[in-house]
Amino acid sequence: MDVVFRAQALADLRTVMAWYRDQGDSSEARIDAAFEEELAYMRRVPFGCQVRRSPYRFAMIEGYTYFIIYAVVKETLVIHRIRHMRQRPLKRYFGSGV
Repeated sequence: MDVVFRAQALADLRTVMAWYRDQGDSSEARIDAAFEEELAYMRRVPFGCQVRRSPYRFAMIEGYTYFIIYAVVKETLVIHRIRHMRQRPLKRYFGSGV
């Protein structure tokens, strides 16, 4: 299954990786491995993650407080955002009741 990152998702990923890189330990490599592991799961089981607001699904990055917001479009995973759980919820992905 193909994976496409929206521009905002790439910016989110760069911000996350930069923060972990600045920690000066091996945490950047660990979150990168966890992110790749979650992407591999999403490729195997694209409909396996929770739908919060159709068509958006939320995949947790195991061991971290980040989730991947994505949609399945035909045979493609479209990654929309990578968000920290403590960030303000975005109405587009969570609905107006947030």
